[in-house]
Amino acid sequence: MQYLMVKTCNYILLSLSLITGINSQLKAQPSIHLIDSFRVEALQVFADNLDHVYLLNRNGVLSKRDDKFQIKYTYSRVDYGLPDDVDLTNPLHTLIYYESYQQIIILDNQLSTIGSVDLAQAGLFDVRAICYADDNSVWVFDHALRKLIKINNSGLKEQESIDLGLRGNEVNITKIIQRNEIVYALDTGRGIYTFDRYAGFHKLMQIAHIHNFWIDRNTLLLLQYHQLHRIHLISGAEDVIELGDINIKDENLLIENGKLWVLNRGYLLRYRLNW
Repeated sequence: MQYLMVKTCNYILLSLSLITGINSQLKAQPSIHLIDSFRVEALQVFADNLDHVYLLNRNGVLSKRDDKFQIKYTYSRVDYGLPDDVDLTNPLHTLIYYESYQQIIILDNQLSTIGSVDLAQAGLFDVRAICYADDNSVWVFDHALRKLIKINNSGLKEQESIDLGLRGNEVNITKIIQRNEIVYALDTGRGIYTFDRYAGFHKLMQIAHIHNFWIDRNTLLLLQYHQLHRIHLISGAEDVIELGDINIKDENLLIENGKLWVLNRGYLLRYRLNW
């Protein structure tokens, strides 16, 4: 009996220390430090989980850079123009989306085309947000149907959510991300919807005026005006990171692997987020 009580107490203490550790990490004053900067000609910056950086220029050319920031590979479709979305969740299965053509192009890690999905053939005509699904399928949100839908590389539907507008709500999903079997969908007017891997609706995190969001290291980061709101996905603890005098717009800001990238007046600035 005494052994059982000691073991139970140790378990409780261990659990408390883990929770305290998570909370103390968030309570520690976060900081942002400039690492370096590069002169570039680009409209948008992207990065993968292997710390490769990708730049999209005004001619629609996507270039992959090495650790010395030299161009390794490039991709472009002159006939399609500028991509509307680039998803690098899996750098071996990069998704390039052209909304005007309802076309998703799939690239390998050398930016060579290995496949494509015609959303119109799948009966989807108003898709404005896409993302990689963890089984090499694709999540899309169709605004006409007001549904989150998973399709495979042949364009066949595998899963779909309920109609999010059934209660008369306006739905304006601008970005979707899947992490750890949960799909997050940003509605700029209402907050973030979450779904399970089968497109089952989970909940709506009602947070107004979110301009953009990222998920990095079990942390949900929300851009609101000139602040990053940080929510730990396990403990639920929250805090705010002030961006100071960093000149940002939601389209020129990126967070990946604990780094913050900012495009500003012909320069790409790389910061380290310390938290």
